[in-house]
Amino acid sequence: MDNIKIGFVGAGSMAQAIADGLLASGTLTPANIVASATSHRFRGWWEERGVSFTTDNHTVIEQSDVVFIAVKPHLYTGMFDRQARRH
Repeated sequence: MDNIKIGFVGAGSMAQAIADGLLASGTLTPANIVASATSHRFRGWWEERGVSFTTDNHTVIEQSDVVFIAVKPHLYTGMFDRQARRH
């Protein structure tokens, strides 16, 4: 999985748990992961691990081979609508 890029749209507890497992197991390196959230609340957690963080979901989607949608259900519909309008 050296060349695969994993993205997380949503950077909270769910995304952190998955990323922690991928990093701890050696499956991926921090360079192979990117995360986004609409606020900077979780930025420190990701950057402490050497993972790229952005507030632009579109960047994560464009840069990733696999994207985990790690947002609460009431938030993802609006997110998908915004992404569809960008294309």
